Amino acid sequence: MSQSTYDNQSADRYHHRFEAIVFEKYQHDFWTPIIEAELIQYCTSRITLDLGCGTGLYYKLVMAHAKKITGIDASENMLSYCRKEIPEANVVHGSAESMPFDDASFETVFSIGMFQYVDVSKTLSECHRILKPGGSLIIETSNRWGGRKMITHTRAQLKGRTHSAHYYSRGKLIRFFKSAGFSIERIIMKDGLIFLPHFIEKIIGDRVYKLIERIFKPFPYNPFSQNMVFIVRKASIS
Repeated sequence: MSQSTYDNQSADRYHHRFEAIVFEKYQHDFWTPIIEAELIQYCTSRITLDLGCGTGLYYKLVMAHAKKITGIDASENMLSYCRKEIPEANVVHGSAESMPFDDASFETVFSIGMFQYVDVSKTLSECHRILKPGGSLIIETSNRWGGRKMITHTRAQLKGRTHSAHYYSRGKLIRFFKSAGFSIERIIMKDGLIFLPHFIEKIIGDRVYKLIERIFKPFPYNPFSQNMVFIVRKASIS
């Protein structure tokens, strides 16, 4: 989804999308506690950046724990909604690929659902630049081989539809992180989303997703997880 697409849609509808769509609700219910736990762990008492803050869903959570938090997003439409919902929010309009922050400005940077819409190499280079030595980067993004994403993306291509998002595999993103100077701490790939026809999804979708989730629970990760969370770190100065 491009910046212009975000600017041309209802920010309120986007903010509440998980309330009306079965797979969005499952995704929200599954990932929100996981992401919140990671953010609280890595952002508490730290100077933090919410990269691609959007409507401020995670900004609002982190602001209660961080020493200081700043948000940045490329969509003024989403930022306007964020400012309305969180009047005290410190958010700025800008690009992830060229951020208006000094070197080593933050101790933690997190980005939820944005990396498929940016130049990953440039964005990771910027994240590395603005992080202090030893700083943490937390990324949540879609998996190219996700059980739902793979089918819907292929169907769109067959119908000649273009998509502004670019989806990466686990291995590809690991190479991006290492090339940018980050070490991998943990990767979480555990959801059970797959493609289901709409009428089936409405009836038993949630039960199917939870069943797949349980099947893959004993394994280190589910290669077909719709989403991936990476926790990586910038090297400390020795």
